[in-house]
Amino acid sequence: MEPSTRVSLSVVAPVFNEAESVNELAQRCVAAALGVTDEFEVLIVDDASTDATAATLEALSADPALASHLRLLRLPTNGGQYAATLAGLRAARGRIVVVLDGDLQDPPEVIPELLGALDACPEAAVAYAVKSSRADPAWVRLGSVLLRVLQRLLAAVDTVPGSGSYCALRSSVVRDVLARPVAHANLAAVVATVAAPHVLVPYAKQARAHGQSRVGPLGLLREAWGSLAVTGALRRLAWAATAVLAIAASAAAAWMASG
Repeated sequence: MEPSTRVSLSVVAPVFNEAESVNELAQRCVAAALGVTDEFEVLIVDDASTDATAATLEALSADPALASHLRLLRLPTNGGQYAATLAGLRAARGRIVVVLDGDLQDPPEVIPELLGALDACPEAAVAYAVKSSRADPAWVRLGSVLLRVLQRLLAAVDTVPGSGSYCALRSSVVRDVLARPVAHANLAAVVATVAAPHVLVPYAKQARAHGQSRVGPLGLLREAWGSLAVTGALRRLAWAATAVLAIAASAAAAWMASG
């Protein structure tokens, strides 16, 4: 398949140090896509893994059952999940692009449901997989709740509750996402700024198949900061903080003058 050839579907999965699960990821993504179309690609973006992920992917690319659909993109330096996702979106050739986490918390078996939801609603440009339940650690769930509260209170653009990086995008939305000057964010927050018609597909977010999350609190904080920035919440927060400081300064000046 030539790089310029368009396909019906691209499945983009960013991975980092997922040598233990990337084989299953590729197999399940291919099986799920085959249930919908023969014209698809599974694009796995290796975010400069330091374990055996790259070697495992190379071995998978030699598997006759996967080779015709599997594409590999290895990044030279680690840029984080959103940067790896953007690299995958730039390389994707599908008229519809599905993005999912590469740690198998987002089950690939939901892919046909996402595409079916788009087919059933031709005017929709995005199908969000929204979490009906999740198996994340408590600190991740708490962080998600706090981010959601800040977005609801301050953001000019509201994100879909329960949405994350798992979604199906028509190519027009992919182009709009790539045009946004955002370095770190949750994909759902960036997609929300496109304001495209959307449909929702509930799913159960799974526990990690292997190991522990490599994102960590600092990585999630960076993602949250970028998400608040792209939706306008940081700007409103800055205005609110400035107003509070101005009021406090005026009150202090009045109190000193009265003394």
